[in-house]
Amino acid sequence: MAASGNRNRTLIIAITASAGCALACLAALCVVLLAATQRSRILGALGFGETQSPAAPAGAPTPPGLVVPTSPPRVVPTPSAILQDDFSDPNSGWSVESGDFGSKGYENGEFVVRSSKAKWWIVSTRGVNISNVHIEVTASDIGPATNASFGIMCGYQDIDNQYYLGIGSDTYYAIGKFVSGEFTILSSPDNEWAASDRIRPNAGTYRLAADCGPGQLALYVDGQMIASASDSTFSSGDVALFVLTWDQPNAEIHFDDFVATQQR
Repeated sequence: MAASGNRNRTLIIAITASAGCALACLAALCVVLLAATQRSRILGALGFGETQSPAAPAGAPTPPGLVVPTSPPRVVPTPSAILQDDFSDPNSGWSVESGDFGSKGYENGEFVVRSSKAKWWIVSTRGVNISNVHIEVTASDIGPATNASFGIMCGYQDIDNQYYLGIGSDTYYAIGKFVSGEFTILSSPDNEWAASDRIRPNAGTYRLAADCGPGQLALYVDGQMIASASDSTFSSGDVALFVLTWDQPNAEIHFDDFVATQQR
C-alpha cells in the first residue's frame, strides 16, 4: 500500500517461533480483528527467530602501530561498545532461518531479511542479555514492497514480550511493545503508527538508532530524534532486528554496521 492510500486495516497476528537449528519448529497462529481509524498502521503477523546461545562480538582490537588499509573498516571500533557487528562473520550469533515466509541470514557482509508474505514479521535475535543500551544499525530498503517497516528490538524476553522501534520508507514510525502477545504503541496516544516529516521518504538507506534505558525509549533516524516514550515493563533483555510487511509481500531489507553502546 502506498503512503497516501487508505490505512484502514484489519489486524492479523500470527506468531511463529523456530528453534536455533532446523531439527524442530513450532508455529502458532492467532487472529485478532481490530477496527482501525484512517491512517492507522495495524500490526500484522509475527515470525520470530529463536534466541541463540550468546556469542562473542565479531572483530578484534587494532594492533599497535600505524595501519593504512586499502579500504577502511565498515564499523569503526567504539571504546564504549558492548556489541558491534559488520556481519562479515556468519557465525557472529544472529539467528538465521529460511522457509516459506522468506529468509534471514548473512550475505556478502550484511544481514539480509526477505519476507515473501504480507502482514508478517521476521525477527533475528542476537542471544545476549543487556540493559540501558543505545543501539545503532544501517538499514537499506531494497523493495519491491513500498511500505515495509523495519527496525530494532530491545528488552526482548521471548516471542510475546519485547520493545520494538521502527520506521518505513513511507515515513511511518512507531515505538511499541508486546506484553503476553498483546501490542501497545507507546509513541502514539491513538495506538497507531504515525508519519513523520523528519523521515526522508523512499531514501533507500537509513541510519537507525534506539535508546533503551531505564523507563525511557527513544527512536532516531539519520541523527534526528523521531519519538520518545516512557515505559518500564522490561529493564533488560536481548536485542534483535526486524522486518514487518503490511498489505504488500516481498520486502527485502539489508542491515549493516550494528553497534550497541552502554548508556551512562
